Amino acid sequence: MPDVEIATASFPCTDLSLAGNRAGLVDGNESSILAEFFRIIGEMEDRKPLGILLENVPGFATSNGGADLLATIVWLNELGYSCDILKIDARRFVPQSRSRLFIVGFQPELVTQSEWMRSDIRPNWIFETALNYPHLQLHAPLLPTPPAEASYSLAQIVEHFRPQNKIWWEISRERQPNAR
Repeated sequence: MPDVEIATASFPCTDLSLAGNRAGLVDGNESSILAEFFRIIGEMEDRKPLGILLENVPGFATSNGGADLLATIVWLNELGYSCDILKIDARRFVPQSRSRLFIVGFQPELVTQSEWMRSDIRPNWIFETALNYPHLQLHAPLLPTPPAEASYSLAQIVEHFRPQNKIWWEISRERQPNAR
């Protein structure tokens, strides 16, 4: 593994989502890949990244009665990371509304703490998690409030290609079986 300062994982939500099978991290066939991510981080030993960012559906917080989220925080704590939990609607950054759960872990030298306060990005259940599980290494740095909505439209960020552009496949290739 190369040296990195931050590692991110956006693992399958099928086992955590309210729209999925809710099998959870341990019993699920897809979301359990998170354990492999943690294994790799652990094997990096003294080269572990300073920060970890996990992203998934809000159902992650309630999967297995909240045990999956708590287990994830414990895993990160055991790897040496203190965690923040954020729930942010993607509409703040991209032109779609889709609520996301973020877990941000930092090694101790980067942790800053402020008073736990309810906000748009830290709803009350996150505050209650911190109170109910004082053994967890959690932190809540003071963060600026993200914009209410993205300040651009989809048309502004989508790439526009003319039909003649080489990026498009030729008709013969497009029609080949198994071409994609």
